[in-house]
Amino acid sequence: MIRQSRGEQTMLRDDLKTVRGILAKKREVSANLLETAAWCHPGRWYVEGPYARHKDVELPEGLRDSIRGIRTRRVSRELVERAAPPWLVTVPDHDSPATPQSNCSIAYLSSGGNWKLFDFDNQVIWTRLRHVGNLERDKANHERYATYFNIPAWHTVELDDGIWRSETYLADANLVHCDEKVRADSLNVLFQQYAVFARREAAPANPALTRAAIQTITQSAPQSIPARAAQRYAADMERLGAKVGLLPAHGDLSGQNIFVCGGQPWIIDWDTAGQDQPMFYDPLYLILREAELGRPDLLRVFLDGKFDQEIDRMFALCGLPPRSCDNLILLMHSYVVHFHAIRTAERRDATRHNIESLWNRLQPFCAGYV
Repeated sequence: MIRQSRGEQTMLRDDLKTVRGILAKKREVSANLLETAAWCHPGRWYVEGPYARHKDVELPEGLRDSIRGIRTRRVSRELVERAAPPWLVTVPDHDSPATPQSNCSIAYLSSGGNWKLFDFDNQVIWTRLRHVGNLERDKANHERYATYFNIPAWHTVELDDGIWRSETYLADANLVHCDEKVRADSLNVLFQQYAVFARREAAPANPALTRAAIQTITQSAPQSIPARAAQRYAADMERLGAKVGLLPAHGDLSGQNIFVCGGQPWIIDWDTAGQDQPMFYDPLYLILREAELGRPDLLRVFLDGKFDQEIDRMFALCGLPPRSCDNLILLMHSYVVHFHAIRTAERRDATRHNIESLWNRLQPFCAGYV
């Protein structure tokens, strides 16, 4: 009999919970398809996790990585593929479509519960808002962030089945699929935009946040690279936390949510924006997330100092003294705050794979720091 460690047992329980969650999402997607059949091409649809695809439609490259389903480990996805392959759903052809231009061929249930339909012929995304009470917040966020960043235009439409949001679909290159120079140039533009954003919108620093984040990482995963670095460089991180102001963050500034159009980065998916985080949080999250997904080019150029001028400019614009730590410490500070935010919001313990999926990849960059 093979004995499993407590950590392995926890991971198996997490896998089972994930499988059940994806199956529930599949059922919800099937129900939404039937409810909104008038929006869709009639015929057969594949339901794959939290999204559905018409049998005659190829998923666009820019959307392929954006619609990834529930964020899980590889083993969980493999379990779902074996236990519950894509479902086929027949959608009836209604005589009276909900909109004269209904021609949606990709349907997606977002993590926030919104039902999204992609109309590629007309370059529009339609979103049925699950929480209509959030509409005013979304409008305020759009007005606020559009002052500093490129965001697709959108408006709302009230239909029989609820409030829908219509926004432009960006068919240009997703940042994930751009070459390394375009990716680095786009991130440099983002740092410039965040510098202006911080200058006008930053709230005072919260030193207690950094102290709490260091405590969370060292208690939850004491042997991990970021925990050891946090212990060794606690003074540097606390100095950062005492002077770096807070900004309302996008919260999921991944490469999948950035498109490059006309040489400029355009940012989508602002639905969960607003939580205050240290002012470098979003662009540093992007660097770490891309490295975790096997694209470390942004991390390399960040550590090589390509963005130092814009980072120093952000400090200067906010009236802060020059930073007293190097870029890797700045990055680790951002990570431990991110780690703390997740654990605080979701009220769950850290598991080994949460950290190893990222920091095993980053280990070659951390020589001499832990």
